[in-house]
Amino acid sequence: MIAVLLLTNYILLFAGDFFHGKRRNAISSLAFSVAYLFGSMCITGAVWFFFDAFTPLRMLISSILVDGAFVMSGMLFGKADFSIRHDKLGKEYFGLAIILLLGFVLSFNKNTLYSMGQDQGTYQVRAMVMMSGNYDNRYSLPEYEGLETDEQRQKYLDFVYGQNNLYLPRVEWETDSDARNIDKIEGAIHGLPTYSVLLALWGVIFGLSNMMGVQTIGFLASIVIMWFACENIGLKKETRFLATFSFMLSPICIWLAKSSLTETWLTLLFAMFVYFLTDKEDDLAPCLTCVPLVVFSFFHISLFAFMPIFVISLWAKYLYEEKSGYLISAIVTVWGYFLGTLWAVTIAPYYSYGNYTELFHVLRFVNDGNLIGFIGLVCVICTVITVLLGVKPVKNQYEGVKAFFEKNAKCLWVVLKLFLILCVAYFCYKGFVGVETHTAVEYLQISAYIYLSGMIAIPVIVCIMFFLPDRVFSSVNHSLVAALFLYGIMFYSCVMRVRIPHYYYYARYSALMLPIIFILLGFILDGFDKKVLTRGVWMIIILSFLPYCITLARGRDHSRADWEYVENMAASMESDSALIIAKEELEIIFDFPLKTLTGCDIYYYDAPGEGLEQEIDFLLDRYNHVYVMNYSSEFEQDNISEYSDNWTASCVFRKNNRLEYFDYFNIDNPITPIPLKTVRYELDISLYDITSKK
Repeated sequence: MIAVLLLTNYILLFAGDFFHGKRRNAISSLAFSVAYLFGSMCITGAVWFFFDAFTPLRMLISSILVDGAFVMSGMLFGKADFSIRHDKLGKEYFGLAIILLLGFVLSFNKNTLYSMGQDQGTYQVRAMVMMSGNYDNRYSLPEYEGLETDEQRQKYLDFVYGQNNLYLPRVEWETDSDARNIDKIEGAIHGLPTYSVLLALWGVIFGLSNMMGVQTIGFLASIVIMWFACENIGLKKETRFLATFSFMLSPICIWLAKSSLTETWLTLLFAMFVYFLTDKEDDLAPCLTCVPLVVFSFFHISLFAFMPIFVISLWAKYLYEEKSGYLISAIVTVWGYFLGTLWAVTIAPYYSYGNYTELFHVLRFVNDGNLIGFIGLVCVICTVITVLLGVKPVKNQYEGVKAFFEKNAKCLWVVLKLFLILCVAYFCYKGFVGVETHTAVEYLQISAYIYLSGMIAIPVIVCIMFFLPDRVFSSVNHSLVAALFLYGIMFYSCVMRVRIPHYYYYARYSALMLPIIFILLGFILDGFDKKVLTRGVWMIIILSFLPYCITLARGRDHSRADWEYVENMAASMESDSALIIAKEELEIIFDFPLKTLTGCDIYYYDAPGEGLEQEIDFLLDRYNHVYVMNYSSEFEQDNISEYSDNWTASCVFRKNNRLEYFDYFNIDNPITPIPLKTVRYELDISLYDITSKK
């Protein structure tokens, strides 16, 4: 049923995009339909999550209604030119087909189960919870309520906080280790649920071990939309191929496609926004620029960092082209963002407010208590400005704006150069002068952008902007892409996020701006006549990516257990049992997956000699089976079956667990701190089934 409804949605959106799109063909519609389907499910799913009434069927049926209306509007009002649908598909898109094939191969070998200590693991666990039929906004651990003493409850509370990323409601006077203030454990799992829905649906259709395959769909769709965005901006065929190929080959894009993280889909949304913003042919494009931004608002909490430049871009397009669709998009964008933020803080407050920490540091007067009011005020101001732009006579407005820039070009170039000088000086200070370690420059946000865009892309762009600004700001579309670069990379790295702890995990936010970087570099290099020079730049970028791509294709980062391993372990357990895991590093990997797959209750571990025997006796009064997991060697040294005469222990599962991660601690490549080696090892784990002799 899920697969049928999902396919129905996709077919409807493919048809709707075909009817609406003035320059669409089968290739573009395949990719845009993926993006629309993602957005449709995200918005309708968010509505159901708001009322804590989400189910996949409700979401998909709601999406069908929305998508059906989209098709009908296209049939009635669309201006599609069917005569150009399929011409030159083979010849025109042969290069794109090569890029897609290579992207599929490089990202095919997905990473596996993560731990709850990282965002990947929390998204996986939330997806597994949904696959088990639990769609509640809050995740509860009712076993806590069955504990009898304050000591037991305190140990359990410490155990839960040790799992990370299960956020319990807190009040000001509570601490992380005060069980007296907590009657029950019921909290929100890290992140917004709309991404985990994608994993869960894919897992329901293709199996748990394949649920991360949905990342490949998002990755390939973003490549196609990137290709057509390059076409919109007017890049030459060769440059279009090289820019799209470089985007696909960027290590962070491949790493994300192999992981279970939101940024693959956020990158798709960014590319989609650039496409609509630069589309000159489709009359509907101005109204559609708001679509990826509204979807972003209900998918991830970080849109606030980029909202100013998005809204200003829409205003600028209206001033130049006098199309009211841009004003409509500006209003829909700001209020979509407001509703998305209100939704996020309602269903996941601890996570959502935590993501605004950087904003709170910049705007000291904003805090958790007044955040929604502040955002609402900003949205009202933006709406007033937008309306004023619309009611003001716009005749000759384009010429007036153009004349202003021409008249004040020299002053504007001075401001631009001063801004670039300040940015470079700031990064030099943060990286070399005001630091205590010689590696500080490697972990600046701007360094991440440089490494992950091919070493020379950003330096070339900055140099051309500084010395030849006319070449960069040669048209309105070029100017807007350049403005997105200046804000989203240079300003963002100076103010919002200056440093990153390590690669690839915290550098993943760099992926969002890669379409901007490669498109901007593309039309800059297209202005040079010397092909040897321009091809040389692209070759350096591509060659700089190859060592990392080889590592990424072969290795699996942060993989803590194969899916088959977890499923086989779960198959060895009886339902409605109790599980105790003896090591914290195993707890954070296996507790929640095994609880989800088996329905068992999870408990903290009392070390031998301190209370394990008493804990098992306590649990055996409530459960027929108590399972204890530990490393096999430790159980052999101190056999659990010898602890008590009241119960027996039998080993029901013993097998080596294969772990793999990129070696972040032994990086010897001379240029970047991005790992080129993997660490693989195995740990022998035993699972004991303990039953009472009584």
